[in-house]
Amino acid sequence: MVMAAIGRLPDTITDRAVNIRLRRRKPSETVHPFRQSRDMPDLHALRDDLAAWVGEHADKLRDAHPDTPLEDRAADLWEPLLAVADLAGGGWPTLARQAAVALSHEAAKADSDHSDGHELLVDCRDLFHALLRADFVPTETLLAALKAIPDSRWAEDGLTGRRLAAMLKPYAIEPVRDPSGTKRGYKRVRFDDAFDRYLSDPVAPTAPDLPSEPSDVSEPQQP
Repeated sequence: MVMAAIGRLPDTITDRAVNIRLRRRKPSETVHPFRQSRDMPDLHALRDDLAAWVGEHADKLRDAHPDTPLEDRAADLWEPLLAVADLAGGGWPTLARQAAVALSHEAAKADSDHSDGHELLVDCRDLFHALLRADFVPTETLLAALKAIPDSRWAEDGLTGRRLAAMLKPYAIEPVRDPSGTKRGYKRVRFDDAFDRYLSDPVAPTAPDLPSEPSDVSEPQQP
């Protein structure tokens, strides 16, 4: 089974699948277009050839226990493909294991990035609840508040404005200019939407003192 999506599929699927990430093509790159009327006959022929090959070697594939460079669930996922590669022979066993290692490491990194993003979103939610009450918060103010959280990883990791933007982007939170056009930062409303969609755990009871920047975090003036 093949599943395709724009964005991230649920963890219950990605944890049990071989994940292949596609990249948006550059304007300078040419992609061969898919046409059903032209391409489907060749694909059907390939499907039939593969089914016939598997039928001829079903017993060997069923009893195969290929060596794998992976462990745990990743090893289970790749075992059928490695068995096919071993039976195909030639350079396929080596290529298959190289692909298994590369794609498994990429999937692990994606899971780590996703976990980091969730942790960041939780910390931002707690800060907005306790300290950052303005409709617009400058990037440097948010960075300072995140790094001031007791036992926070953000100061140790050296969180920058660029990395902050990259980690928040999957949640549809992107930096914008303030009304005066002098500062870049984030609108509170975009965070509130992400909090409602992605977070269910309770707000932390305490938060660190925010560095003094009254002009940046003050409430909007009433007319």
